[in-house]
Amino acid sequence: MKRKLKGFIGALVLIPIVSFIVFYLFVSLYYTDGFTFNTRINGVYCTGKSVEEVNNELVKTTTPEILQIECEKYGVTEEVLLRDIDYKIDYTDALNEIFGNQNPYLWILNASKASPTQNVKPVITFDSDKLYKKIEDLQIVKDHTENASFECRLAYSKDKGYFLYENIDELIDVEAVDALSLAAVTDDLKVNVTEECFSTPTYTSEMIHDREVWADIEEFLTPKLSLDMGDEPILLDSATLSSFLLYDANTKDFIRNDDGSLFISETSVNKFIDELFDKYDTYEMPRKFVTHLGEVKDIKFSIYGTLLNRKVEKAYLLNALKTGEEGVHVPTYIHEPFSRGLNDIGDTYVEVDMTRQTLCYIKDGEEKMLVDVVTGKPSAGHSTPEMLCYVYRKVPGKYLRGEDYCSWVNFWMPIYKSIGLHDASWQSKFGGNRYLTHGSRGCINMRYDDAKTLYDDIEVGTPVIVYK
Repeated sequence: MKRKLKGFIGALVLIPIVSFIVFYLFVSLYYTDGFTFNTRINGVYCTGKSVEEVNNELVKTTTPEILQIECEKYGVTEEVLLRDIDYKIDYTDALNEIFGNQNPYLWILNASKASPTQNVKPVITFDSDKLYKKIEDLQIVKDHTENASFECRLAYSKDKGYFLYENIDELIDVEAVDALSLAAVTDDLKVNVTEECFSTPTYTSEMIHDREVWADIEEFLTPKLSLDMGDEPILLDSATLSSFLLYDANTKDFIRNDDGSLFISETSVNKFIDELFDKYDTYEMPRKFVTHLGEVKDIKFSIYGTLLNRKVEKAYLLNALKTGEEGVHVPTYIHEPFSRGLNDIGDTYVEVDMTRQTLCYIKDGEEKMLVDVVTGKPSAGHSTPEMLCYVYRKVPGKYLRGEDYCSWVNFWMPIYKSIGLHDASWQSKFGGNRYLTHGSRGCINMRYDDAKTLYDDIEVGTPVIVYK
């Protein structure tokens, strides 16, 4: 009985031990075809998986898509699709090494500790010829090889005058970029096209000649002198300055003086002054005038306007160009207008409308006075002439004398010969048709208060436009 009991107890102890051994051996045999318990590679849980299964999973999750090419110098970033260069990765060799070093019968040791991640690198393959072709197709490479510009020459345009046209692109060392790309494909897949990958082409002898010529004329063509014509300052820009030089196509240089300095064409300088002053000279010339009512009047007779001293200014400009004068020059006038500029009547003037028998005083563009007047008597042959003239003097009190009259006026503002603006105490009425019967001998008669107001405000030189 005791023997039977001992055998039963022994069997009870033996069964679990045998069962564990069988289970352990079964699991160990399972791991002979796959990675052992608690194995992680590159973050992938590999327990029980074969080398092929793990490789497929790693390839699927870690295969990159692009090679990035960046050129900070020109602010360019481009990409090459890795599939276009037959890029492939494979972890088989590294996985086989790990798999070969594991002992499936010691798998239980991994159960008692944390699961460390083992990191392995793949074998990378790609078609280098296809990579080189893709590098050649990059825009940054094309722009600095087949599309690169290489021009440096003395040029001329109507708007700019003479200038140095220089468009020289740096050349890129394609082999250097290839080498960088080749290394990056098996590394971090980022190519940095650095300054060292570029070089400047060598200038030709013709380019060097044109650069030397430009260096010699650049200072002369730099704008530094302006003509103050009034409202419109005229800067002698590079185009204008270029017109004063003469270029010899045979020597490919500018004509020079005996001392080697640039020859400045007096003929061209004179032409410039004549063409410019033709726009401004208006003295004694007929012109159109727009009244304060918007009516356009043709003024044929004029003693007012601009007349610049061309002879003096031609000599001045020629000398100023030779000496390199800088600043702003106010030209000399034979007749200087009240308002300098293309509109030399300006925005301050007097209008005398003989049809409406009114005087309108415009100052700084605003109507300051609109009053009735009496102009010359037509039937007596004393009509006030239509004209553009100006107030050439102001006299505070004067006797106006003629063959049969002597009249005192308090405010005398002559505008043409003996014709002027003045008060007329002898006139009982102003405006309307009074000038037809009681008109003046040509002057513009005004009420005392109106004449005083105008006299106190108006300046000598102010234009006066008389029209019907």
